[in-house]
Amino acid sequence: MNAREGVAPRKSIARSPYFKIFAAVAFLAALIAGLQVEWGKNGNSWTDASMTVYAVMKLFLFDSVLEGDPGPPVYEVARWLAPMTTAAGVLAVFEVFAVDLRLRLHPVTGNHVVVLGCGERSRAIMHEILGWKEASGVVCVVPDTTPLDDVRSLKSAGIQVVAVDYDANDTAEEARAIARIHLESARGIISMEPEPATFGHVRWLAARAPKGVGATVHVNSESRRLREIVERDMDNFPDFDMHYFSLSELASYQLLGSGEFSILPPALDASRRFMAGDPAPWNEAPGRVLPYNGLTFEQIDAAVAEPHVLVVGMGQVGGELLAMLANLGITSPNRPLRVTAAGRGVGEQIDDVFAQVEDLSKVIDLTVLDLNPESRAMRDALAGVSAEHPFSAAVYALEDARGSLLSADFMMPVLAGINTAVWCPHRADVDPILNAMPEGSRIRLFGLDSEVLNPGAILAERYLEQARHFNLVYAQTDARIAGGLPPINAQEAWTGLSTVKKESSFAQALHRHVKGAVLDATARAFAGVNGFQLINHWERVLEGLTAAEQADAIAADPLLSYMSALEHRRWATFYYLRGFTWGETKDEVGRTHDCLVDDWDAFIAGPRRETIAYDAFASLILDGPE
Repeated sequence: MNAREGVAPRKSIARSPYFKIFAAVAFLAALIAGLQVEWGKNGNSWTDASMTVYAVMKLFLFDSVLEGDPGPPVYEVARWLAPMTTAAGVLAVFEVFAVDLRLRLHPVTGNHVVVLGCGERSRAIMHEILGWKEASGVVCVVPDTTPLDDVRSLKSAGIQVVAVDYDANDTAEEARAIARIHLESARGIISMEPEPATFGHVRWLAARAPKGVGATVHVNSESRRLREIVERDMDNFPDFDMHYFSLSELASYQLLGSGEFSILPPALDASRRFMAGDPAPWNEAPGRVLPYNGLTFEQIDAAVAEPHVLVVGMGQVGGELLAMLANLGITSPNRPLRVTAAGRGVGEQIDDVFAQVEDLSKVIDLTVLDLNPESRAMRDALAGVSAEHPFSAAVYALEDARGSLLSADFMMPVLAGINTAVWCPHRADVDPILNAMPEGSRIRLFGLDSEVLNPGAILAERYLEQARHFNLVYAQTDARIAGGLPPINAQEAWTGLSTVKKESSFAQALHRHVKGAVLDATARAFAGVNGFQLINHWERVLEGLTAAEQADAIAADPLLSYMSALEHRRWATFYYLRGFTWGETKDEVGRTHDCLVDDWDAFIAGPRRETIAYDAFASLILDGPE
């Protein structure tokens, strides 16, 4: 069974269409037999009818009105079929009670996943969780108006079902429902319900959850606008660690988040792969000065290769890719990511993307080719663009995966030798074409339902660990700069963060592979060491310094200043994409921030100079958890 098929209930005789046919035949045979035996015997139509019904009932109750000699052939058929039907019905009733008893005797009480709703997507993810070794089972929370057949189907699959009345105000009933869900020991909560009802149901759950439960909640939201409207209200529930996702975002994370698919040109890609390895020990002499005094920003920037990504198709997946690439692809403090968007009608589609993602046009260098992706005109246009700025990667996000592969094959003279990805929810749809592609085409699929609609992708525990680690370092830096006690651990620093700050940490974690590539490449080019060795050196230089002294040391080191400026540009890009502008104060509601200054020289000379330690430490923790 694949993800499209949803939860598979255990086989039930009574629910089989064959049983229904069997029961209908049995009833018809019993009725005909009853008429043959009883009709006309009593001389009264009402009595005949009564005796006929009685005869039919006796057949289904393992009894017979005829004893001894065989009756009419139809009666003999009914004598066997009718009680067999009754026996199957009794077994079906017992089966329902047995399922309920089994779930009550062995309830899911820990390390389980709570799923809200039982729609098609919810059933698909529940099916995946049932086969997931990392969780003990599923508790499905449904409205009390859910059809009984749906509830029975879920239970028969081994899923504990809790029905709640979201509109009622029965405190005792609500408490019983919450107790059965066991939020305090759940691995996570997933809501795949339609918007905006999903937010109301999560809010209902959060308002009644035990204090200090610390539940991690992942809500499917396909509308960025709607998400941003409700998230401030959802942030008011500190016991719920809220995260939002869409299937398009999950597909994009699958492609870009792991670092397996590189958008970088070869010169940077080699350094990316090196920084993905284990940190190399380096016993540096204390106080060593690395040989790059006099190095300028311009020299460093000129040495960093520039990525150029082709995105074909600009539907929902293409729009999410574009927003993610705007953050991921930053390799320079002075240059935005270069992107070419291509496809029929892409100009109009881009306008829709810009309407959903604030200031996206401000943070990417965009070329638009509104052409048929399988045409010679498109190939010629791409060849012209590539001649000026060679592509480093290509991503196809067309609705038709078959058309994407045909286009990629036709564009091979332009795309040869570069990483190419094709969005395709169902591999079986294109396997024959993919297997026939020429060797060296470097085409891979992404967005497969089996890899997107699964608990590991939705719960995103790996990315959560990275994001929490980055936030911990940020909080420790904040405590050192602003004063106060640093957090004890990553979870303490994470608890109570707004959605904006959580997503900022996620964006930082996503950029780690690109940042590591730039760091290693510049370290080798200008300091004669690798990236890990340079991190080791900077840690020694900054250790024990005050915030002001750290700012001076960062500004005085051209490579560290460049890497800090790179992170500052990436951080600012994230906030621009959330609709923030510069303001005298930090205000998430008003969407202003006093550190949104694009000119690095002006920023490090301004009143927020000491905050550059935040930017610097994004590079120093690249040897943290992968």
